[in-house]
Amino acid sequence: LGYFYKKLQEVNLPGGTESIASSGLGDLALSLRYSLLKGSFADYKQLVLSAGTRLPIGAFEESSNGITIPISLQPSSGAFKINTSLFFSHKRNDNLLGWNAYSFLEWSDQIEKGFLVYNYGNYFMIQGSVIYSKSAKFVALLGAKFEYRANDYRENQIKIQSTGSKVVYIKPQLHYRMHNNFHLSTSLELPIYKYVNGSQLTNLYAFQVGIRRIINL
Repeated sequence: LGYFYKKLQEVNLPGGTESIASSGLGDLALSLRYSLLKGSFADYKQLVLSAGTRLPIGAFEESSNGITIPISLQPSSGAFKINTSLFFSHKRNDNLLGWNAYSFLEWSDQIEKGFLVYNYGNYFMIQGSVIYSKSAKFVALLGAKFEYRANDYRENQIKIQSTGSKVVYIKPQLHYRMHNNFHLSTSLELPIYKYVNGSQLTNLYAFQVGIRRIINL
């Protein structure tokens, strides 16, 4: 469950820059993971199957100056979603290099709120990475990712033409294990191929920084 302090979009217009912002809780994600395969310390292999859901409990009716802001800027997606994924990783302890692969598929239920009837297109993602690790504290990855988004639909199954895309990314990542089970991670996504239907806003790049802590109960 995440919270958006500020979800901001700046639009450059002839008369100046217009800012559209929202804040609030996002969707609640629940998932179950089952390890189908787990190798030894010397020859580490992992195969994990996951299934989950996203519940639209967050803010979805945010407005600016009395006007409801676009769906893409709402903190919550507004839709009930189910997803499944498969992850595989392999690295020998006596080898500096390893690899992993990850696939993810998500379906969305139709949104029916007041006058709004909307259905997000299905989403599919697959990525593979080469892993470099000289010690347990430092891990570097270089990967490629492919994303596919199907068209969205309005009421009466009217297809929205300016939705849906195919994008290929290059994705370098760095992970560092600090003291007390804290993990620092950074990643950069650079699109090298983009095809979008109609006219859409797309990212030039995306950069993420995160801190994670493992709590042993």
